[in-house]
Amino acid sequence: MAIQQKPQQTRKSRPASITHTKTKRNVRSRSRTPQSAPNVAPTSMSTALASPGESFLNALYNGMTEAVLAVNVATRQIVYWNSRAEALFGYTQEEILQRTTKHLYLDEDAFQRLYDASTPVILEQGYWRGEAEFRRQDGSRFLGEVTFSTFLQTGQDDAFAVVVLRDISEHRRIEAQLRERDRLSVLGISCAKIAHEISNPLNGIAVALQVMQRDAAGAPESVGARLREDIDDVQQQIHRLQSLLRELRHFTRPLELVRQPTKLADIVAQVLHTQRARYETLSLTIEQHLPDDLPLVMVDQEKLAQVFLNLVNNAIDAMPSGGVLTLRGIHDATCVSVEVQDNGAGIPSGLDVYAPFVTTKGEGMGLGLAIVKQIVEAHGGSIEHESIAGQGTTFRVTFPLPPATASERA
Repeated sequence: MAIQQKPQQTRKSRPASITHTKTKRNVRSRSRTPQSAPNVAPTSMSTALASPGESFLNALYNGMTEAVLAVNVATRQIVYWNSRAEALFGYTQEEILQRTTKHLYLDEDAFQRLYDASTPVILEQGYWRGEAEFRRQDGSRFLGEVTFSTFLQTGQDDAFAVVVLRDISEHRRIEAQLRERDRLSVLGISCAKIAHEISNPLNGIAVALQVMQRDAAGAPESVGARLREDIDDVQQQIHRLQSLLRELRHFTRPLELVRQPTKLADIVAQVLHTQRARYETLSLTIEQHLPDDLPLVMVDQEKLAQVFLNLVNNAIDAMPSGGVLTLRGIHDATCVSVEVQDNGAGIPSGLDVYAPFVTTKGEGMGLGLAIVKQIVEAHGGSIEHESIAGQGTTFRVTFPLPPATASERA
């Protein structure tokens, strides 16, 4: 809900500023204008709420879902503050009234810049609407949709700005997610086509290499040895490309889950068994803390094996000189979590590791964690991580318990 007040005609040749343009407006009697801006004095809220009409207006504005505040343009003092403004910013009326707008914006001059920019529009249509960043009492920031209008107090020359605003941070976040989803959808279709076009000639090259490898077996040793070595190198690169294409297909292919009751500790044990040769070579220590009483979850076992294999491999890659790989299982009445922890170098700050094609490794496409996140969220779960530079990283995947199990354990 926005308070819109259209000013009377202004004198010509005046600059576009409310303090200089006489935006004299007919302030009607309280009994006839309950919808007008609150007729507040710049010195005291008790004066503004002295009459029954003002009490009604105060109740009206406190019932709004938007924050409403009034500001003395000349002094920038806040002279009105409704209950929604208290909830949004964290300041009570007693804490904020008569303080200046510098407590609400990111810098002291933000209100004046916004006011000056909005003035020409206010003069033309009676209000201005836009967006601005604000600061709460606890220091956190949010993006607000702002409606500005102005009025003059009866019998005074002071101009006041009425600011009506609502927090649109979540709305903008959802919009960004939808845009990213659309972008990834288009990207996925393109990647699937590219993978298909590359896969066919790559398979042809692999077959040709096998023929060459057979022919090389009958070549003189001086020639055959070098030829076989070159063929092996090319085959390794082909296998690498085929692995990357498989990642692309996994990422772009719609997930079809075959859920069944599963003990996550069993999936983790299988993954560790397949990687035992690798971590023995690297002198890694494996610590497992997976209680036997971890409740069953309804998951696709094959997909979950892919999740933990990726997380374990990432942890091993983070400790090329050896270290400790820790796997920990925890649960409560509603969910089960498994943590995969390493004591490697950590993840650079600010890096979105779940974004497609983002990687800290020298090779790979950066789709591993994007696929992990995709699989976990398809199960209704979540993934998060904590990383400390020089100390290591912990990834935590969490899955909800089936409703029957959750109710039994509550």
